[in-house]
Amino acid sequence: MSDRRNILILGAGISGQETARWAVGQGFGVMISDVKPFEAWNEGFRAWCEKNGVEMEAGGHSCHGLEHFDLLVVSPGIDLKIDVIRAAMALGIPVAGELFLAASLWQGPILAVTGTNGKTTTTKLVGDILQRMGVNHVVAGNIGRPLISLVNECRDQVAVLEVSSFQLDTFLNEPVLGLPMPRFHGFAVLNIAPDHLDRYDGFHEYAASKLKGLHFLSEGAKAVVNAGLFASLADFDMASTEYRTFGLERRGRSGAVIGSGLIELYGMNGVETYDTAEWRLKGLHNLENLAAAILLVRSLYEAKQAGPGIAASIAAFEPPAHRLQLVAVINGVDFYDDSKATNVAAVHTALSAMDRPVVLLAGGRGKEEAYDGLRDWAEKGRIKAVVTLGEEGPAIARVFEGACPVYEVTEMTSGLSAMEMAVRRAMDLAEPGDVVLLAPACASFDLFRSYAERGDVFQAVVNRFSAEGLHHA
Repeated sequence: MSDRRNILILGAGISGQETARWAVGQGFGVMISDVKPFEAWNEGFRAWCEKNGVEMEAGGHSCHGLEHFDLLVVSPGIDLKIDVIRAAMALGIPVAGELFLAASLWQGPILAVTGTNGKTTTTKLVGDILQRMGVNHVVAGNIGRPLISLVNECRDQVAVLEVSSFQLDTFLNEPVLGLPMPRFHGFAVLNIAPDHLDRYDGFHEYAASKLKGLHFLSEGAKAVVNAGLFASLADFDMASTEYRTFGLERRGRSGAVIGSGLIELYGMNGVETYDTAEWRLKGLHNLENLAAAILLVRSLYEAKQAGPGIAASIAAFEPPAHRLQLVAVINGVDFYDDSKATNVAAVHTALSAMDRPVVLLAGGRGKEEAYDGLRDWAEKGRIKAVVTLGEEGPAIARVFEGACPVYEVTEMTSGLSAMEMAVRRAMDLAEPGDVVLLAPACASFDLFRSYAERGDVFQAVVNRFSAEGLHHA
């Protein structure tokens, strides 16, 4: 490569592609590497690379020539323990994520949302409120477009970011390329429960990753933290963090309290109350998401500016797909798609939102979590039956043995056929007044390409069976 500054990008997905486009536009020498063969890459992007002199490496990441790079940008899905990253770190080459780089470039206010569950709902809700306020903003990060694709056109706007633990892992403690450090004007921690334990060395390391964003607050900014988290975060030093809390009880000098039909803000220039009678999303967790979103918006705007937009959003906001989404009512049975419930904590949350007996559809690719706690729901009669599918099906089935009826779908060749069998059996087990709930507690990658595809297939099967008048197997 030439004497100009050079960037190595790991991962040729959308994040890597947009990072490459930005880097070429800034005059950097660029190489992009992916474990997939060239034929699996986006054809248009490959042509763009050839036209713009971007070096490409397929089929694996080589450590050769690392010393020529000034920065390594890694996609969120890549484990930081792989050889090429270890080698770069040993050479003193900064290893950052696309979001860290983009946030360093951003000049407008940044509001960020993290947590094990509820990130997308809360992020979209903040964006919805800002839209109703008439505020120019972008929604990006772990949702929608990579932020770096927006820096040239929108960098002065408000950025609302969904931030995953994988992205926070690649936030560095020092600047790169002579840029300023990224700063959040508001950073919300919705909840922290065991997840991705196949990637982290235990819950403590995972929780530390989630809390890393607290170190990037701008001067005078306050974090927004779930009041229920403090007991589980006793091992972490929170004393230096200025924060507002949200939850059922007051904690600290300012925050939001969830009451019956309302959310009340305290410690913020008098009493501020928002009526939630028209709020459509089920469950306490979604009221927590709403409270966090309100506090984030209020971290930038006074009540007079933000109030009308908040009220309008409460009345009209629709939940994102695959998050406790009501699909159909068939013979008095409600069918809910919560395919985004990819960990045990999310399943507990979904079950807490249900006030009727549940036939649970669960299973997929495991994350080294224990499912034992879910058995309590069956022993209390809240789960009346379980249908399992996917790689973790047998392990989940064993947890419920003797507590409720269990049916295992053993089909592993097709996601569609497995889901058809699961839904047919659930229809058999459910009675009028029950709920059939897809809340897998697992990733989707054994039978589906994503949780969204899994949810789409579930919805298509339910709607097809309903149209065909198929109510029992």
